[in-house]
Amino acid sequence: EAVSQLAGQVRHLDVEIVASVTRAVEMLNAGSVDCPDDMCIVYSNSNRGYYLLYRRGKREVALARLGVPEQHLYTGLVLTVGGYRCKVTEALGTGSFGTVWAADCLEGGLGCEVAIKEILCSSSSELALAAFEGKILEMIQGHARACGSSSRPNADRNTNALDGRDPLDRIPDLVGTDTHSCGSEQWRVRLAMTRVPGISLDRFLEVRRSCYGSSGSSGIVPVQQQGTQRFVEACSLARDLILQLAPTFEHISKLSYHRDVNSHNILVDGDVSSPVFGLVDFGLAVDLTRWQGPVGPQSWHLVDIGGDCRYWPMSAWLQFECGWQELSKYPPLSIEYQTQLDFHALGITALQIVAALSPPASEDDTNSLAPQFMSLQIAWDQYWSNVTHFWQRLLDVFRTGGDQTALKMKCINDGVHNTVGADLAALRAAIRDAYNACNTAGPEANLRQFCPLFAALLELVSAGGTVGFRENQRPPDWQGVYQLVAASESCMNIQGMQTEMTHAVPELHSQPRFLTPFSQRSTMISA
Repeated sequence: EAVSQLAGQVRHLDVEIVASVTRAVEMLNAGSVDCPDDMCIVYSNSNRGYYLLYRRGKREVALARLGVPEQHLYTGLVLTVGGYRCKVTEALGTGSFGTVWAADCLEGGLGCEVAIKEILCSSSSELALAAFEGKILEMIQGHARACGSSSRPNADRNTNALDGRDPLDRIPDLVGTDTHSCGSEQWRVRLAMTRVPGISLDRFLEVRRSCYGSSGSSGIVPVQQQGTQRFVEACSLARDLILQLAPTFEHISKLSYHRDVNSHNILVDGDVSSPVFGLVDFGLAVDLTRWQGPVGPQSWHLVDIGGDCRYWPMSAWLQFECGWQELSKYPPLSIEYQTQLDFHALGITALQIVAALSPPASEDDTNSLAPQFMSLQIAWDQYWSNVTHFWQRLLDVFRTGGDQTALKMKCINDGVHNTVGADLAALRAAIRDAYNACNTAGPEANLRQFCPLFAALLELVSAGGTVGFRENQRPPDWQGVYQLVAASESCMNIQGMQTEMTHAVPELHSQPRFLTPFSQRSTMISA
């Protein structure tokens, strides 16, 4: 069958040229036989069968010529996903699931660059989760078409985007999927999606920080070290993030929650003066109707918690430690977990920008920034230090296959959810003080323009169920977030209110009645 398939494409070496398969392999690797395709077909008299031989290092190419699914993608590979023929160009990044690759779409009518995500599954439940990522992107596309939008980026979409740009251009479109059985209870799922341009936000911040203090001799324009200038730049970038992605989340939230919003899954194209943000990796997304439904394998009660725990609200920690039955005892926390994961994570990501690009509290000239802004940096440093320590614990257990139940009991006994809740309450209070400081800053300080940013952060960041610019008057929504962050400073005339933690969760020292181990597929501890 293989000979028939490759007839006329691959050279067939007859017995007059080589006497054995072993000799043919030696000649092929030595280059002493002319095989332009780096492979050939030979007949084995002893085994009475044909062999496809390939030159050393060309196994994947040979398998691809036979149509046998290769186990790994690599640069230069040409493959078909969902009817689209693509050529892999480079690796984009690696997560707990595997590697995402960039590829050029060669035919099929798309004519653009795509990202191919490969997921290896070892159970039917993992297969369903992998397939759902493609399904949720299809659902979002279908919703866009129902609203009169094109299903492809860069088309002439007719949408009601709040900032004049189609919000769905900021997320990938599904191009095609391919699922292959690799044996008993083993599958490989490939998702081809339009590539969202840019680099990860965490990498962008790292590069930008390296520019501070540059002499300019390397060709990088030096950034002024004066504290106010850096703070203004940081706040501008954080505000752009919320301005651009709030309308995108408005679309997504009608169908799904992303559940893995963080600085690694947000991409930035352009520079700090004109950034374009995108959102990727819907691998932990949930179907909203099932998430909010009765107790079941796809409802909030039983779906494994996932994502980077540094971006979790307090309720997510309690859910991780004890499960939904314990969480349900605290209605504000239960509502926070069910509805506000993406709000909170975007708020923490925006604060990460402010903290990363502002001058460190220990280095700043005390005359360059108001004390309230330095207090915000200190509150952030305390929060980030604690959650990074907790994250490292989870990461170690995840990587080594350690005792998950023991990890949860350790978190309970250490009062992790209470520590996170208290840190977030302090962070909200510092955000409120920063808002008030902007509201009273002189025009020459150029800080009043950031009143909308801190108002939006109060709408996003939750502390044990305490949330909102107008605290706890209504649950946050993406239209409200956008309206706050897009307002001019002259509209921000509401005086700041003190933030207090009104819904404290008591420390748990005894064995909880409900513990569910997190799975390695759906709990992603980002490195």
